[in-house]
Order: sequence, then structure tokens, then C-alpha cells
Amino acid sequence: MKLEYTETQDGHTLWLNLPNQTTATDEWTVLVLDNELRLLTFADDEHQAGASVHLVNGGDIEIFMWDCEEWREDPVSVMGAIFRAAAGVEI
Repeated sequence: MKLEYTETQDGHTLWLNLPNQTTATDEWTVLVLDNELRLLTFADDEHQAGASVHLVNGGDIEIFMWDCEEWREDPVSVMGAIFRAAAGVEI
């Protein structure tokens, strides 16, 4: 299965074919959390897996995204934000 995404009319990223269970392949990893949020990282023609982390809600809409430049510049704040957002805490 190939992961794809598109932009919605209101500017959000909508993920297509995103699994609803924790899954890892050579191209992507999806970690499903108890609160129905999913953490995603993937590789494509432009990025290596791990170059970005995406937090996606149960409706397949991306609600946060962090790239490696952000956590290279401020790893403590970014990792804290990832964990807080994944726990459902408003950041």
C-alpha cells in the first residue's frame, strides 16, 4: 500500500490509505495511539524516514507536523510538543 496525501479546501493535509493499526514498512511507520491519534513518519523521493513526524487524527487529517530542522534547532521543545500533542494536550 502506498501512502498518499492531498490538501483539503481549507488548507489541511488529508492522508489517504493511512492504516488504523500500528504498522511499519520500509517506507513508513504509523504508530496508533489509544486516543485514536496516529504518529507517522515516511520516506519518499525527497525525504528519508524520520525526516519528519506527522500527527494525524482519526479522520485522517494532519493536525501537526514537525521536520528534522525544527528538532535540530530546539530538540527539547519539539520533543515535548510531539509528546504533549500526541497525548491530546493543546499546545
